Amino acid sequence: IVSEVGYDRSALTARLERILPILALIFMPVAALGIPAVEVLVIPIFGADYAGAVLPLQISISIMLISGMSSLFGTVVLAAGDARTPTTGLTIGCGITIALSALAIPRYGAAGAAWAGWLGEFFSVLYPLPKFLRVTRPAVSMRLLRMAVSSLTGTAAYYFLTRAASVADW
Repeated sequence: IVSEVGYDRSALTARLERILPILALIFMPVAALGIPAVEVLVIPIFGADYAGAVLPLQISISIMLISGMSSLFGTVVLAAGDARTPTTGLTIGCGITIALSALAIPRYGAAGAAWAGWLGEFFSVLYPLPKFLRVTRPAVSMRLLRMAVSSLTGTAAYYFLTRAASVADW
């Protein structure tokens, strides 16, 4: 959908204006509903032996929104004729994930691996972002900024509130 109009900035902007709300409608509710659903459903469905899987799965679900944005940014930059930026970002992001996993897994287990994946994916989003913003100009950039701030704030607030509540229960 995006790669067909990569060199035509006005057509690209029009497509992104349609795609960004769709991405938000898909990934934001899945993350917003999936994160609390994991806490409620994993133990009743799989048993108490799987209680340790709750936090890593919640972290992994939160990656979905970031991953969707990473894919969109890379596609737009690639369609605009720059294959190096998204490839470099993904390569460095994978390297970060592998390195942080090697450091975090021995101490934090699956949760450490999930956080390492989250940070690697986050870097994969940040790396092509300046090029994406230059290609799309302010029209798409401001909409994207509003979506990103609201979704990341909501996800972080929910995560920290639930963690604070679970610590208070101890």
